[in-house]
Amino acid sequence: MHIQKSLLVAGCLPLAYGLPKPQLTYEENSGPVGGVDAPFPTFTATAGDLRGSTDLQGGIAPRPPTSGGDSAVVADPELVNGQEVDADIGLYLDFNSATAPNGPQPLRGGLGSTDPGPRTFEYEKLNPDLYAPPGTDTGDVPNAMWPLGLSHNRPATEMAGVDMRLAPHAYRELHWHTSAEWALILKGSVRVAAMNEDGASFVDDVTAGDVWFFPAGIPHSLQALDEGCEFLLVFNSGAFSEDETFLATEMLLRSPKEVWAKDLQTDLSALDDIPQDQRYLG
Repeated sequence: MHIQKSLLVAGCLPLAYGLPKPQLTYEENSGPVGGVDAPFPTFTATAGDLRGSTDLQGGIAPRPPTSGGDSAVVADPELVNGQEVDADIGLYLDFNSATAPNGPQPLRGGLGSTDPGPRTFEYEKLNPDLYAPPGTDTGDVPNAMWPLGLSHNRPATEMAGVDMRLAPHAYRELHWHTSAEWALILKGSVRVAAMNEDGASFVDDVTAGDVWFFPAGIPHSLQALDEGCEFLLVFNSGAFSEDETFLATEMLLRSPKEVWAKDLQTDLSALDDIPQDQRYLG
């Protein structure tokens, strides 16, 4: 039972365990039932909306399009020499030759995606290995050429912010934080999903101008729709970083596979391909 509770918090139980709970309408019988006089609530049929009563929603926004909306994709990006070569080769990219209005793009081989901006092209051209890092770069590598005035600092104590861009259909796997998370969608559309400790789940599509909120510890996932997406994240701790983020696959990796196979009621071989390192995006 303890293991199952842990899995519920992590959001790793089969989806069937966490289907959205419908809002039910109960009606009263007009006569005795089993010797008990009315009113006696009985189940008749499901009714209403999975999101609750519409009078609590304040206003219902139109469903965002999966394509053709406020796209986060940059059309016809100009790539510089060597940018389409395998990222692991680590060729130097001369972004000074990128003359298109959209400027350089953070792409290497099959990695990365376009950036709709706003941008600072001059710094991107000066630091190509930071803006479009080679595949051999697996960590935060200090750059001696970086001006001191642009070095990373944390002047805030109450909140931290992140600008995130997801390519079309890119998936930020199920994860949770030690801090609460707010978000404002800047471009494109994204599908958000969450699950609480009771196994109740939520799935919805949001688009540019929409917001979301996840309390601390609530597992959630994000997947860009056809036009990709860009959004601003805000966390209620100035010291927040990726080190305070926990992934579902990391839980799988650090626990005996026999335990997961038994609890998920699956064959042990189904867990053979658990990622051995961090899966920030899928």
